[in-house]
Order: sequence, then structure tokens, then C-alpha cells
Amino acid sequence: MTETKISRQKTHQQTDIRDPGSFVFGMLLALLWGGHTAAFYLPGSKYLYLASLLCILILAELRMVIRHWRVPRGGYRCGVAPALACWFFAATASTILNASVEQVGVTYCFVFLTGAALYIVFDGTTLRTWELEIGVIGLAIGSLFPLLAGLRAFYQEWGWSDAQTALSAYLDPQKMASYEDATFGNRGNTAAFIVLIAPLFLWMLLDRSRSWFTRLFCGSMLLPILLNLLILEVRAAFLSLALGLALVWGFKFGARRIWIFIFGGAIGIGLLFWYTPDVAEIVSPRLQTALRVDTVNDPSVFERADAMREGMAIGGRNWLCGIGPGGALTQHSQTSAHQFFIQQFMETGVLGLVGSVVFSCGVFWIMLRTLARGEDGGTNNTRFAMVIGPVCFVSYGIVANFTLNNGYVNSWTVLVVSMLAFTPRLEEKRLDRAIKNIAGLAG
Repeated sequence: MTETKISRQKTHQQTDIRDPGSFVFGMLLALLWGGHTAAFYLPGSKYLYLASLLCILILAELRMVIRHWRVPRGGYRCGVAPALACWFFAATASTILNASVEQVGVTYCFVFLTGAALYIVFDGTTLRTWELEIGVIGLAIGSLFPLLAGLRAFYQEWGWSDAQTALSAYLDPQKMASYEDATFGNRGNTAAFIVLIAPLFLWMLLDRSRSWFTRLFCGSMLLPILLNLLILEVRAAFLSLALGLALVWGFKFGARRIWIFIFGGAIGIGLLFWYTPDVAEIVSPRLQTALRVDTVNDPSVFERADAMREGMAIGGRNWLCGIGPGGALTQHSQTSAHQFFIQQFMETGVLGLVGSVVFSCGVFWIMLRTLARGEDGGTNNTRFAMVIGPVCFVSYGIVANFTLNNGYVNSWTVLVVSMLAFTPRLEEKRLDRAIKNIAGLAG
């Protein structure tokens, strides 16, 4: 970053500090993000939904009253908004037709209605420097509640364990039950949450345009995240986070240097397995069976494949409108199809499938366009911060699905939708260099 850019960034940060409106907006955003991540540890979590709606309304009012928080309506987000609208329409129709099915009405209110309200309110709003940093710090503080509670529950069951014990703890479902209850109900939910927040915190640590306090705080979050990830041993999370690391590297150092990341990562993993053969014996076979989709030797892969087949069968019988959002909790033998697109086809019908597929493609395309522009210390840095989490989250869902509905408060919907709504729009009539960069990388 040039001295001019650094000077401009510092001036912008000082302006944000002196602006009380910016501080209020950032604090409300921190309460929205942090409150949802810590929702299950707060008294009266059932009523947090109403509090979040009030917070959204206040944020909307601030956005309308203070003109400099509004941005021109030009630009686009690669079809994300039409895809969300299509998906919302499909969920609405499916809910009306399946209103009597258990969990459908609750899921529709806490996922689709809340998501639509968030996107409408925040769409077109670009976060200023300290608004983003205060919001991310609030998210980090809220995330400490489930992360530290999980580590505490694990310690109470296992004590101080070596790496081999920690990596194989998931094989004991009885002892892992307390850990799952302390986090998000099961290993998959907690892994999806980590996949969503970890790349954001890593990027905030590496982004030199941020304040030293924000970078230090976000960097300290990576330790409890890593410890929980080792306990979870969810293969889809490792694959999604590997993608996130590659994207952060490519944005920070350029796509042409991605080979350094691949080469260095391979050497690092090789050395780890060389010096810790016990760890290699546990991790390597699980990754190999997952990559080969070995349904014979790996019961977990077999169960997921069976769940996908059942989900396709249910979706085929209800192809027009599905069984209702959240209907899989009572209509599917495993409560989930274990794959994002199949899950949406089963629950919201063919229109929901189209919306979810286009939405996923749009999120990945935004990332490609962001990588093409590179680090600029300003708008594109904010764009990358807001889109890196949703990209990894969607990739996790494509591999293993993610649970959109989780009790009375849905952290995933609030975080993903609001992050995408805050993502600065891509400029119209600008040459897209993503394909050229990929072609240059391949050459």
C-alpha cells in the first residue's frame, strides 16, 4: 500500500471516530451480529428475534436519515438479489401449501422473512471503516460464547488431552454430547459457524488498513477457532477453510502467487504428518475416504449418500413446491439431505432449487470479481471482508449442507444475508479481469 493510500485511510478512520452517527451505527451492528452468535447463552433468547427486528428498524431509520450512509443505486452483485427473491418466493409458496407441517412456519419466519427484511434494509449501504470494525469486534465477542463454552465442556469430559485424543474424541458420541449442547446442537452446525467467521477474522488480521486493536482482537480469535476445529474433525469444514485460506492468500499476494500457497501448504502438511505419525493415522484415512466418496469403508460417507438419495426421492415427489422450509426436520429420516441444493429442492421445490443455485453462483462470481480488482485499502478490501465468509459457508453447504434453522434465533441467516447486503456493489461497464487472471495463472 502506498503512503498516499495509508494517509487517506488514516484520515478516513479519524473522520469515522469523530462522527457519533457512525459509532451508533457500528454499535447497533455489533449488537445484531454479536447478539445472534451468543443468542443461546443470553436470557430470554426466544425474544431476541423481536429485539433483532427492532434493531433492524433503527438501523434502517439511521440509514434513511443520514444521507452520507446511502450510496448510489448503480452497480450490481452478480444476480444475488434476484436469486434471493426467487428463493424467497419459492419458500413463501411452499410455506402456504405446507403450513400444517411442523417447524415450517417457524423456519419461514426466522429464516426467510428475517433474511428478506435484512437484505431490503441494508442493500446499498457500504460500511465505513469504523462501522465495519466495531461490527466485527461485536461479532468476535459474541462468537466467544459458543467457542469457549465448547472448550469448557470438552475439558470437563476429557481434561487436558493430547492431540491424538482430541482428534478422535468425536468417535465417542456420549462424551461429545455435552460439547454439542454447549455449542450449536451438533458438530455440523458448529463447523458451519466456524467456516463462516474464521476467514473473516483471518482477513481482518492481515488487512493493514484496519486499526491495530481490531487486527489484534481478530487474530486472537483464531486460537479458540482452531481448537474447536480440531475437536470437531468435520472434513467438509477443513476443505472449505482450505478454500478460504487460498482466497485470502490470492487476494493478499495476488492470484499468480497461489502456487506458493499450494506448495508451502503441501510441505507443511507433509512435515506435520512426518513428525506426528499418530495424527496422520487418524486424519489421513478419513480425508481419503471422503475424497474418494467411499461409501463402503466409511459409514459417515454412506449415511450422507443415503440421505442425499432420500432427499432426491422426497423432492421428486414434491417437485413443485417441496415439503416446506424446515420440513426435513420431521419428513426426512435423517432430518437433512446433507447437501445444500438437494435440501432446498426437497423443501422449497424446483423454484427454490433454481434460486439457491443462482445465489451460490452469484456469491462465487462476486469473489472472482473481487480477486480481479485486488487489494486497494478501501472499498475492495471491505468487499472482500464481507464476501469471504459467505463464499466459504456456501462451499461448506455444497459439500455437506448447513442447517438454516436452529431454534428461535438464526445466526447463519443474519450473518450471511447482512454481509452480502453490505458488500459494495460492483461497478457497471467495467472490464472483468477475473477470467484473464485465471488464464494467466494457468499459463
